[in-house]
Amino acid sequence: MANIKAEEDFISLMSDMARRNGLGEVASKIVGTLYLEPQEICLEEIARRTGYSMAAVSTDMKQLVDMGLASRVRKPGSRKLYFFTEKDFTKMIKQALKKRYMINIPEAKEKLPLIIEQFRQNAAKSKDAAARKKLEALEQYYRNVLKFEIIFDRMFREIDEL
Repeated sequence: MANIKAEEDFISLMSDMARRNGLGEVASKIVGTLYLEPQEICLEEIARRTGYSMAAVSTDMKQLVDMGLASRVRKPGSRKLYFFTEKDFTKMIKQALKKRYMINIPEAKEKLPLIIEQFRQNAAKSKDAAARKKLEALEQYYRNVLKFEIIFDRMFREIDEL
């Protein structure tokens, strides 16, 4: 009985932390549930354990997988999807951060120089003060993207050293 209370307390703690980091109620409870589970579990079992509907759990599982906080697998001979989360907290956080990094920074690095150049050409033609301010804001944004790339690279190396 004490073990059940400890599990509930842990799931509650994980849920609270996940909600403070932007996850909804269902996704937050799923993260705590998956973290404690030593093996992959199917969607139906996650719904049963969390007390949420299959539809709610399915929707939030897609979000968690997209964010890198959960992974899905198929077991041989089964049509069901099974889910799990990384048990090493540092790897889990790195995986989630890397997923965000890999989506946003490369795209910004690719597209921003072209957008900035368009703004530069338009600002030169119009000599409009507002256009110059917008150009300055875009250039600053691009410099920050490049700085964050360096910060993320350092952070990922440090996480690997833990």
